[in-house]
Amino acid sequence: MGKIINSTEKKEIPRPEYPRPQFFRKDWINLNGNWDFAFDDSDTGLKERWYKKKQKGKSIIFATA
Repeated sequence: MGKIINSTEKKEIPRPEYPRPQFFRKDWINLNGNWDFAFDDSDTGLKERWYKKKQKGKSIIFATA
C-alpha cells in the first residue's frame, strides 16, 4: 500500500498504483483511500454547508481496480 500524508496523520492508501498503466496520465491524482460521507435524504447538505464539517458520520474505503 502507498502512503499519503493527511493534515494530522499518515494513512495507508489501498491500491496506490495507476489503474490502467497503458493509459498513464502525467497529472493523475489517486483518490483511493478513506472517505467520510453522509446521506442527504432531506437535500439540506449544501444549505447547511456539510462540506465544511470534518466528520460526516460514515466512512468508506475507496479503491479503484
